[in-house]
Amino acid sequence: MLASFPLDQTNQTNQAALFLPPVTAEVGRDSHRPSSERPTVVDMTKPVAETHSHENDPGTARLIVLSDGVYAIAMTLLVINVAVPAHLEDAAFHRALGDALPNLGAFALSFTLIAGFWRDHRRILTALPIETALVTRLILLGLGLVAL
Repeated sequence: MLASFPLDQTNQTNQAALFLPPVTAEVGRDSHRPSSERPTVVDMTKPVAETHSHENDPGTARLIVLSDGVYAIAMTLLVINVAVPAHLEDAAFHRALGDALPNLGAFALSFTLIAGFWRDHRRILTALPIETALVTRLILLGLGLVAL
């Protein structure tokens, strides 16, 4: 586990009195390695707006727009299975609406799942330090699976 804490005067004084290591020390299996050799840790708890380090890159921006479009179309196509025939009397309409409830529930569940995938996909995509051909291919493969 990797932990890093900001160093301030109160912590420094308290640690000196207790003979503890400084709070900026990193704890975990990589703590013995120099910081230049440690793997980069991306904080996935930060809001997406704070992680847009390379979104201005034209290739990455186009990939983000493409993925947003694929997810939007996939979410829109879910509603095709939810239909009630037109020109029904009141009793027949209520019966048809009752028959459509399972499809409506499936739509709501599928929409929620795809929206969660989109949110996580966008967060991961914007947190990537660089875009490579391999990353692009993997993203396109994932988008192809979403389109299914």
